[in-house]
Amino acid sequence: MALTLYGIVSGRGDDPITSGAAGIGGRPLWRIPYQDLAAVVSDVDEAEFSEPSARQLRQHLAAHAEVLSQLAAKGDVLPVRFGMLMTDGKTLIDTLLQPRYDELKAELRRLAGAVEVTLKAEFNERSILREILAGQPDLSRPGRTMAERIDAGSRVAQAIRQLGEAEANQLLSRLARLVHEVVSRETSTDLVFLQASLLVPRDQLDDFDAAIERCQSDAKGRWRLSCVGPLPPFSFIRLRLDEMRPVEA
Repeated sequence: MALTLYGIVSGRGDDPITSGAAGIGGRPLWRIPYQDLAAVVSDVDEAEFSEPSARQLRQHLAAHAEVLSQLAAKGDVLPVRFGMLMTDGKTLIDTLLQPRYDELKAELRRLAGAVEVTLKAEFNERSILREILAGQPDLSRPGRTMAERIDAGSRVAQAIRQLGEAEANQLLSRLARLVHEVVSRETSTDLVFLQASLLVPRDQLDDFDAAIERCQSDAKGRWRLSCVGPLPPFSFIRLRLDEMRPVEA
């Protein structure tokens, strides 16, 4: 047997965790303490863990994510990517908790009381095309040559991107008072004008949800929002616990 690590939390004690989430393979979770920090772990079968079937891997990933979601819903946690194994508790203390105590403590303090929420904003294609063509009617005229049609398509795409940038800035501005940090990501299509992770105070999640609903209502069908959370703050951690070294901020 080995230990798999889920995350780092504050608090003392090594009692089993009764959060409602079992670890990988349904095994109990517990804390390995060091001073006022603790690592949340469970036993795993090292052989099964190192060479899982596709189905087992999906189950392991889902169990890992569920543990972290349960922990994040209850309090602060520094999540660890799936797959970090330790031979035993002493090794975990000697290689992680003790040598990196100050970094871990500071990171927990920086992220205290906050969770991650992912946000995606996507234009309604029919609505936004109608809006753009109404403002630039020349784009609706069919080109005579292939080159003209390609040029018209490129100009429409550029207009969507410009409008999307303005809409994204406005949306984030409206949410700014409820968000500590934002990590923006590349969007998959021009119609998706915002894809981001937001660091939101846990005690303001209700206000955040209300603000999202107001923004969606004000959009009047031009675009739609989708949110997922609360989640562990993976996108905002400045430490790479799996590599045992800090990441540049």
